[in-house]
Amino acid sequence: MALSSLIVQREVATMRQVEEALARQVIYGGDLVTNLMEVARVDEATLTLLIAQSMDLPPAPAGELPIAQSSVRALVPPEMAVARAVVPL
Repeated sequence: MALSSLIVQREVATMRQVEEALARQVIYGGDLVTNLMEVARVDEATLTLLIAQSMDLPPAPAGELPIAQSSVRALVPPEMAVARAVVPL
């Protein structure tokens, strides 16, 4: 299910707020969630759960990310991590 549909269905934000966030996304860029957080009082943790559900993935843990083991970091060269904005975990 689309993220915007989940947001409205679970009553995290109204249809009007989602539409306003989508309009801001077109005008100013950014993603739906960031724009929605700017137009409505929504809980970031709740949005994290909905993003995960919309992609059929488990939600990312809240808080500081753990430092990856050196064997894991060695799998992603620093240049690739910077170019693709990825962080090995």
